[in-house]
Amino acid sequence: MPAPKGHLSLPGYDKGGRPVEWTEERINAETEALMEWVESSKDWWFLDYCVKRKIHVSLLARLAKKNEGFRRAYQLARQKQESVVAYGCVTKKLDGGFGWRFLSSNYKWSEDTDRSGLDEDVISTPGSRALADLKETCIEHADTIEQTGDKPRKV
Repeated sequence: MPAPKGHLSLPGYDKGGRPVEWTEERINAETEALMEWVESSKDWWFLDYCVKRKIHVSLLARLAKKNEGFRRAYQLARQKQESVVAYGCVTKKLDGGFGWRFLSSNYKWSEDTDRSGLDEDVISTPGSRALADLKETCIEHADTIEQTGDKPRKV
């Protein structure tokens, strides 16, 4: 809203509305900070990054829509997070139930959709074939274990 008639506008308000908080310079600085976090930080949780930078997590997606450089950095950070969770579940450093819920809700991993990248019609991340193969391997392994008594024994 512009200043009333006869009053000077405050600096930053001369175009109406509130001043722009996220200028291109500030977005570029945040892009560099995000790339630094991806390359050097041991954290992989976006909330940790946002708490350290004192920004709301929803702002990351909005900045990615606004700035191409930040979009690339944000995609790379998401890939890092997806990779760390998937690898952590495979190596049993993270709980598999947590990992499955996290990957299916945040990265759209599912067993019924081919995400291998071989099908040109599907645009998403890899994962479902690996999960299906892992599930099949577990079922095959469970079938080879002899059931004796109340407690299963290792073969």
